[in-house]
Order: sequence, then structure tokens, then C-alpha cells
Amino acid sequence: MLPLQMESEQMVMSITVNGTHVPLPNNWHVPAGKEAAAVKVAPVVDITHLVLGEEDPIFTLYVRIPDLADMELWSGMIVCVFADEVSVADLATDLAGRYRKSVERKRTQHSSGGMINVTEGYVRISCPLTSLPMQVPARGVHCEHLQCMELLTVLTACARTNVWNCPICFAAMRPSEVWVNYRLQEWLCAHHADVARVEYVVETPLDKPLKVLYLTKKEMRTEEVVDVDA
Repeated sequence: MLPLQMESEQMVMSITVNGTHVPLPNNWHVPAGKEAAAVKVAPVVDITHLVLGEEDPIFTLYVRIPDLADMELWSGMIVCVFADEVSVADLATDLAGRYRKSVERKRTQHSSGGMINVTEGYVRISCPLTSLPMQVPARGVHCEHLQCMELLTVLTACARTNVWNCPICFAAMRPSEVWVNYRLQEWLCAHHADVARVEYVVETPLDKPLKVLYLTKKEMRTEEVVDVDA
């Protein structure tokens, strides 16, 4: 909805409510070549303060695109709805509290002899979006990778861009398709003082305990089996 360049022309939309100019939200931000897979949601403009509390319940909403020679170049739909606002932080808390049972997915890799099963996967405990240790690690149910991201961070990124795809692999990642890694979350909560020494957590089959790879002072790897399910 922000200024859009089309060939030599710039399209600038403006919206006014009861004569008051309304700031426009950001446009969708989709990486090049990912348009077909993008899960877009409509940008939202909050006009509550302009329409509620007025004596007259009827309001006027005016949309203008100046200097557009051919209006057929633009089409769209503007809908006014009354809805409760849910903050990203509240959404993250709600998703973290909705227990979704872990589903083990068989992962395969190609080799010279064909296909081989991958029984373990290395996961960094730092969020790839912030480089900070995670507190609520999450990924999408459609993601092929095991790497998680901080739940609040990824929800904030999707809400800001109005595109609900995984920032790592761009698989669909609507709020209903977010999975929290509770095994890793439990370990992070129980060992938060040790995270600075951890290089990777090794995801194992659900009937096996997690493995933790530590960095020694000489940055040598040591391996310890931690049964977080016990």
C-alpha cells in the first residue's frame, strides 16, 4: 500500500477517514522468486479511534490514487471489520501453551548408493534470526529443516511483513502451523546457565534422549546424553 513503482509511473494510494489522513501499513515483503509460495494476509489499518465514540455511527472512507491514467491497472478490496486486537506477544504465549504432540518425520539424504535415513539432526540453540539463545524454540510443521527459531521473533517478522512463511525455508507457517519444540524448550529452561558452552543440541528419535554437544575451553567437542524425557 506504500508507493509502488510501475514502469515510469509511481502509484501512491492515500486513505482518509472522516477527512483525516490515515498512515498506510507496509507492503508485502516477498523474496525474489518466492511469490507463488507466499502466504499473504491483507495489510491492516486501525481506524478505531476515528470511528468509535462519535455521535454519528456512519463514517466516510475515501481512497485516492492520484495521477493514475488507467484505473483498470488497479483493483482491490477494502473491508471494514470490528475485531479484537491480539498482540504478537499474546499470540506467542497462546501458541506456546497449545501443546502439539511431536511427530517424528523420517528424513532422508541422497548418497552414491541411493537413499539413507538420517536418524539425528544438529540444531543450534541460538535463533538464526537474532543469534541469541532461544527461550521458546519453534518451526513450521511443513519445514523440512530441524533448526528452530525464537517463537516471538518469527511471529513478529511475519506480522511485520504480512507474509506467513518460514524465514529459513519459506514453507507455509501460519500461526496454526507453528510447532514448538518442547523437548528443546525444557532443556533450555533447565540448563539456561550452560547455554554459552553449547554448540549444538542433537535431535534424536522420540524414544531416544537428546544429545548435547558442548564446546570446551579449547573449543573441542564433547558429547553428553541428556534424557529430558525422564
